[in-house]
Amino acid sequence: MNSLPPEVQLDILKCVNFDQLLSVRQTNRYFNNFIDGYENELARLKFNKLNIIIDSNINQSNIYEVIPLESVISEFILNDQLKEKWQEAIAKSIPLYLQDYEERNLFAVKLDKIYFDLKKKKLRHYILKLPNFPKNIKEMSIVRCWLERLFNCFFEYTDFKNLFNPEMINLLFDNDKSIPLRFIIQKPSLNVGSLSYGLDNALKFVLNHLSISESLIIDFNENNILEQQIDILFNILTKEGNKLSQFCLKSYRCFEMSRLYELIFEHITSKDCSKLVPVIMLEYISELNFEVNKEAENVEIKQFNGVKYTKYQITNKHDPNLKFSFCNAEFKEGNTDFTFKIRIVKI
Repeated sequence: MNSLPPEVQLDILKCVNFDQLLSVRQTNRYFNNFIDGYENELARLKFNKLNIIIDSNINQSNIYEVIPLESVISEFILNDQLKEKWQEAIAKSIPLYLQDYEERNLFAVKLDKIYFDLKKKKLRHYILKLPNFPKNIKEMSIVRCWLERLFNCFFEYTDFKNLFNPEMINLLFDNDKSIPLRFIIQKPSLNVGSLSYGLDNALKFVLNHLSISESLIIDFNENNILEQQIDILFNILTKEGNKLSQFCLKSYRCFEMSRLYELIFEHITSKDCSKLVPVIMLEYISELNFEVNKEAENVEIKQFNGVKYTKYQITNKHDPNLKFSFCNAEFKEGNTDFTFKIRIVKI
């Protein structure tokens, strides 16, 4: 393989899985550097779940496998300018994770991966204990190296309760354009009731440091949705379609989500929708049953197993060729409020 042209070597490496790629890396320095150069085009290590957990919650049972921090090799060369910035960050004790200063917890990264043992599917838990407050240049380098490795992995989902500190991420990589500073996650979810640092901070982190291949899910559970949060969510739904292909919002304990539906409907019928998220799903409750807007076209209503399904289309006033499909599932159990599940898709 050494004698083959680089483009042929790349084609061959595209056909192997991550474990095989790791074996090739260990052959010699040339292939290690070659794979680094084309890492975005080659197989990624896949995990089922990425989480940031409180360190004290990790018990000492053998279900966890602690990853040695020194187990990766970095080719990164620190220049004097960045070294000075790092030293300032060390002096200020800038944390790797966003900190709630009332509790001051220490955190660790938890990675879940499915494996097979005698044809039985099992789940292995890996723990990565990165320095929460890097105390020297070596620890800063270790954190940078591991974050870069995590950026190059693929995660099926996560339910973020704690977050990496964006300030530290930007300091470590200093706007290095060669490294996408994003975690690749198929279906991340945010549970508003368990977020430590507010919905606005969580959404900023999602937009700036996640690459989402499928959908983002936000569940308010029993929490009220504030007017400010409605504005933040509406702004994302109408302007971040290039970053989010599907956005699902759930709220079964408050009525404010209907306000968001009204804003989306108004936007679709009267404004430029070029940046709208292509697929929007809303799940919420209402005191009143669902009424089809008079501007709806091709209305279809069906009943099945106690659920009322309403399908219709809306045409954008600025562009008659731009249409949106709405599908609403409506049901009511006993004397409870109506529950709506609405799916809005750009046709």
